[in-house]
Amino acid sequence: MFTDGTVIRQGVGVVIAFLHAGTKLDSFIGRSELSMAGWMGSTFPRGPGVDRRPCESPGYIRKNGISLQLDTDGRNAHVLDRLLAEKLGDRVVMEVKGPLSLYGRMLGREIDAEEVKKSIGLVTRFPEYQFRTTVRPCCPEGGDPETGYLTPDEVAETAKLIQETTGSYKHPYVLRVFDAESFSDERLKSIGN
Repeated sequence: MFTDGTVIRQGVGVVIAFLHAGTKLDSFIGRSELSMAGWMGSTFPRGPGVDRRPCESPGYIRKNGISLQLDTDGRNAHVLDRLLAEKLGDRVVMEVKGPLSLYGRMLGREIDAEEVKKSIGLVTRFPEYQFRTTVRPCCPEGGDPETGYLTPDEVAETAKLIQETTGSYKHPYVLRVFDAESFSDERLKSIGN
């Protein structure tokens, strides 16, 4: 744990990122439960584009013998590309939100479909990787969650997106059950499982 007298920060990655860049990496690096197993997990890249700093903290962590898992939802592919080029990730988990037609709605903001595809391609180049899709409610822009969840056809379309982008059917792909408590989106916390 670390405090600057105002805010308490907990987790190796979170503290190192804060010491390197103040609050500029808050949207990139989050606390992870992986540290108990000798891993550090960081959310890359989920925030708005920033300068070179997203690579500084992982570089320091890797040099000190901690394995690094990167989590992404497909945004900021340029950061993921740089992390790959500098060999700063041991494992990447990409949460593929759904088919491209729903991606922006699932994130709650507009997306660049080509950037998501680029991220999918980059993920497969890391030493270890996994694609995931959480079967969860679809949220209309700025509104309450709809009662409908991703359908089997939409999940199949998501798997097809991965296959068509990479040219292969042979990728680790996991469907996860929606857990309202684990979502930071307050609109989703009120929905039962």
